[in-house]
Amino acid sequence: MILYILNKTFLKKIYFKKWGKKWVKNKISPFLEFLEEGDTILDVGSGNGLVSWELMQLGYKVIPLDIASQEFDSTVKPIVYNGSRMPFEDKKFDVALLLSVLHHTENPEEILKEVGRVAKRIIINEDIYNNKFQKYLTLVTDSVVNLGYSPCPRTNKNDTLWKDTFLKFNYQLIDSKYNRILFFFKQAIYHLKADNLNKKILTN
Repeated sequence: MILYILNKTFLKKIYFKKWGKKWVKNKISPFLEFLEEGDTILDVGSGNGLVSWELMQLGYKVIPLDIASQEFDSTVKPIVYNGSRMPFEDKKFDVALLLSVLHHTENPEEILKEVGRVAKRIIINEDIYNNKFQKYLTLVTDSVVNLGYSPCPRTNKNDTLWKDTFLKFNYQLIDSKYNRILFFFKQAIYHLKADNLNKKILTN
């Protein structure tokens, strides 16, 4: 509901000019250290385009990609695809971003596999949980925030399950970071090398 109101009502212009730009700086700051100068970036599930826009301001070449066009500005108009096969050649991009995207897909593994085809490295941001109560509150909060968007699957995993999934595709975990949100919720950022070689995944 919160995101729907901010993206679809009269508050849209205010959000993108003020609150949104502050939000996006906080969103990208934890993983900026994983980016290298000159990286070409695929922003998968780019949504309103704020992340793509901010990274462009920092000098990166960014291609937004989504299943629908809902950008706040024409400069971040996404390539719209069918949610399955991405219209790019193998290893086209240095980095693919999956920011709060995977848990909103019916089959996260399908997306991960395809992203690993088109990108050399992957940066993932996901809400994770340590116990059943935290999982329940995470799912409820996500439902409230995204109410109004349909369909909106919730295929959240804990830290161990995500790392097991990466291992399944032979993706190397370069680094991971964890942040607390509102003192209770937990987010993970994973930086992966998607060379599909049989390398043991690193653990922190």
